[in-house]
Amino acid sequence: MEKSLNLTFTPDKGNNAKFVTLKVFEESQVNLFDKGDSSKMTSLGATQIVSWDNNPDTGQLAWKESLAGAKTYYVQLFNDSDFTIAYWLFSEQVGNVEQTPTPQRHR
Repeated sequence: MEKSLNLTFTPDKGNNAKFVTLKVFEESQVNLFDKGDSSKMTSLGATQIVSWDNNPDTGQLAWKESLAGAKTYYVQLFNDSDFTIAYWLFSEQVGNVEQTPTPQRHR
């Protein structure tokens, strides 16, 4: 079954999408994360930089992959920029995101 995730974040500051990463892992990979070294984890698929809302203040990443049945999957987000971002994670393609005053924060 094909699944997708879409990450919208702000501020984008021109080229911030290269500093924000979204990865998806099978449950079997979590023990590597628990050991403190996620570099050995194998992610499923890859993200693409997209722009559905044409808003220069937001960045967007899309992930799509065919998954095998009902399993538990984990999503890992990275912000390697030097500033805090607000982000919204959706399980479908979205256009404009209404930015609420209390989004999730990731640094």
